[in-house]
Amino acid sequence: AEHAGRRPIHGGVAVAKLVQHVPERAVIISDCGNCEIWTLCTIPSARPEAYLDTGLFAAMGFALPGAVAAKLVHPDRTVIGIAGDGALLMFLGDLGLSIEAGAPIILVVLNDGGYGMNLRFQVAEFGRPTGDLFRSPNFAAVAEAFGAVGIRVEDPGRLDEAFARAIAENREGRTVVVEVMTSHDDPWPPIRET
Repeated sequence: AEHAGRRPIHGGVAVAKLVQHVPERAVIISDCGNCEIWTLCTIPSARPEAYLDTGLFAAMGFALPGAVAAKLVHPDRTVIGIAGDGALLMFLGDLGLSIEAGAPIILVVLNDGGYGMNLRFQVAEFGRPTGDLFRSPNFAAVAEAFGAVGIRVEDPGRLDEAFARAIAENREGRTVVVEVMTSHDDPWPPIRET
């Protein structure tokens, strides 16, 4: 609630809103980085195959090809990938593969204009970032250029509408990219000791 109306949109707010629209049997694929922090904290998983991430490998770029593969394995289930903009840029060509292979997915991109987790660690350790900020393309427009549906969200009040549309378009057999404009300085949730 504290960050609900903030612009740029808080990554945790975006993923929490997504959870409200995820169909029951969906498969969620998360990339590593800040998006993984929010996904792990908010996505409920009822079955082992309902959530996949890179684990200890922390391999950037996993969400998009992982989501396409999951859709090919589970064509009857909704598959949602969650990635940061830096990770997505590593495998952006696989967006075309999703369409060519007939594996329509939903890809949520948390676009903070950099390698958010690396940036956070550099600032904490050295007081400033080095090489972690960059200009990302408009991923919604790139999605449209590939022949997918592109939705760009800059206002947190539009998240429900965007995710509802993404689910509806995907049910019609379309690949959908929902680009959420976020910030790399979103406060993380408190770490819980187990």
